Amino acid sequence: MKRVLCWIGGIVLVLAAVLAIVISQLDTEFISGQISAAVEKATGTPVRFASPPELSLLPPGAKFTAVSWDGVQDGQGMRFTAKGGEAHLELEPLLHGELVIGEVRLDSPSLSLLLPEGKAAAPAGTASGNTAGNKPGSEVLLPLELGRLTLSKGSLHVEKGSERYDLRDINLSVENLRNGQDAVLRCDFTYDLLTAGRTLAGTLALDAQAGLFGMAPRVQNLSLTITPSRRGLLPAGLGPVQLQGDASLDTAARQLHLSRLSLSVPHGRVGLTGTLGLDGPTFTGSALLEGAPRKLASALGVQLKPHAQDALLFKGSVTWEGDTLALSQCKGKLDATPLRAELRLHFRDVLAMEGSLSLGKLQLDEYLPLPESGKDAGTAKGKEGKAVAAADKESVTNWPTINLRLAMSSLGWKKMHLRDISLALSGSKGDYRLTSFQGVLESGGRLSAGGRAELQSRKYALDLDAAEVALGPLQESLEKPRSVEGLAALKASCTTSGTGADAMMAALSGSGDLRLRNMHIPALTSLLHSVPGLKGAVSDTFEQVHVPFVLRKGEADLAPMTATSPKLQARGQAHASLPRQHLKGTATITTLGLNIPVNYEGPFDNLSFSLDSKFALDAVKGLGSNLLEGGKKAGSAAGDTARGAGNSIGGAVRDAGGAIRGLLGR
Repeated sequence: MKRVLCWIGGIVLVLAAVLAIVISQLDTEFISGQISAAVEKATGTPVRFASPPELSLLPPGAKFTAVSWDGVQDGQGMRFTAKGGEAHLELEPLLHGELVIGEVRLDSPSLSLLLPEGKAAAPAGTASGNTAGNKPGSEVLLPLELGRLTLSKGSLHVEKGSERYDLRDINLSVENLRNGQDAVLRCDFTYDLLTAGRTLAGTLALDAQAGLFGMAPRVQNLSLTITPSRRGLLPAGLGPVQLQGDASLDTAARQLHLSRLSLSVPHGRVGLTGTLGLDGPTFTGSALLEGAPRKLASALGVQLKPHAQDALLFKGSVTWEGDTLALSQCKGKLDATPLRAELRLHFRDVLAMEGSLSLGKLQLDEYLPLPESGKDAGTAKGKEGKAVAAADKESVTNWPTINLRLAMSSLGWKKMHLRDISLALSGSKGDYRLTSFQGVLESGGRLSAGGRAELQSRKYALDLDAAEVALGPLQESLEKPRSVEGLAALKASCTTSGTGADAMMAALSGSGDLRLRNMHIPALTSLLHSVPGLKGAVSDTFEQVHVPFVLRKGEADLAPMTATSPKLQARGQAHASLPRQHLKGTATITTLGLNIPVNYEGPFDNLSFSLDSKFALDAVKGLGSNLLEGGKKAGSAAGDTARGAGNSIGGAVRDAGGAIRGLLGR
């Protein structure tokens, strides 16, 4: 037996020696020439080797230095170069009659594709007939198995008209690409893409374990990381964008099962689990959104007001079928504010949205960008103007169709709070209607409104109804001084146009009716009390006030203004400029037989009141005799008092001092 084994071993050694001698005697130049000729016959361009390949026996394979192939003609075509590489076969499978590639390595490969503008690649699967790999439930088998593929320092350049795609420093490793086994894929590169006038730049790294051949296809431990650079469309401050997950494909049912899929950035994450149907397609599963909104906004260059909490959590069920995406049973929290939503999106020729959103208590100014100043403010206005111009160019037919309902327990803006809010919004093609709005002011009062917005032409309309509005507390909530007290009711119908608050205020037109109860104006009261004999004699509160008004391009005419109270009436008119926040008017106050003309003017929150100078002199001259006459009718004691008052007023007039200054107001 030993002799037989020795004979077999000897024969193998002899054959190996003979094979080595044969290989060493092969004309590698002739072989490389044959390869070049075959490539030229197939493509029209020969492949060129800097030097003939080196053949090896153990393991069987070849090693080559620089190689190039240039198929570019008239500025179009493909070009390939590599500084070197090698390929080896696995010996053991070869002894069993199987061909398995042990390793393929390429050093600094470079591929350039120059494509004619407008040319599209032929769609896959146009060939007639179905291969076994295309049949549902069939397994796809590799014709050649591969132990390892390594590509280092590679590059890819693609040009198509004005578009350019560059991948540099490509490192690719594929291990164990075999039938029925999981392969390990690793890849990283730097990208610089110019498409549609926009630049995308950064780095990409991919790591995954996948079984694709001879088994039910699946992907495990997927990790895809994209790090944008400062020259890219994605802001560099956003940080690395990472995709992770596990998935398996059921070829018989034509379904992709996502057991875990997560897209994340340093301060946020979107998660998805469920089943994707490949016929349709369809999807049923659940989604998760979580992150830190203020940190995310800061990464995008937007600064929000700091807050003790910075957390968003939102999750719900997701169904996608045909052109409809449905989000149901959605709930979560924005900081401490609870959220609930039901939403359906229809992706047709025009996007359509319908659904409802419910929120708890929300402080709005905590989620709006902080005001910018100086150069930054000018830059922001310039960007806003460009955005408006871009919106104007957009076709009105692309504006979405909306049918949404919103409910909120409370909405705050600085010190102002509105609770028990409900609204409904509907419309399409840039023409939207606020069909209903209801809310209660925390400071006191009820609001209801309806309106319309024609976004394409930037025209707006609003119908407002306010009742039992407490004016003093309202001014406090707006961080204004309490210049007027009372309860107000307002009905107004207005239209405006333009972009920005200033332009819309300057274009505001319409009409309305303002009514007040128990109105008290401290500045007016002080003025009336400066008239001798009035202090304590009449009320300083108007029980009923009526102010009809007409608005024309931001300018309001208020007339006739009437106010009534026991022993006190007033009638007047005024003009208000909304862009300048300025009011000027006159009124005649009637009390105790006197007609007192009052002038007032100033900012809305700081009016100055004064008496007409001529009235002041006339009133002083006649007040003594009036009071004397009243005193005679009331009795001698009262008459003495009246005469004394008249004499004192006359003396003040003769002195031409403090009395007139008091009557002219502050």
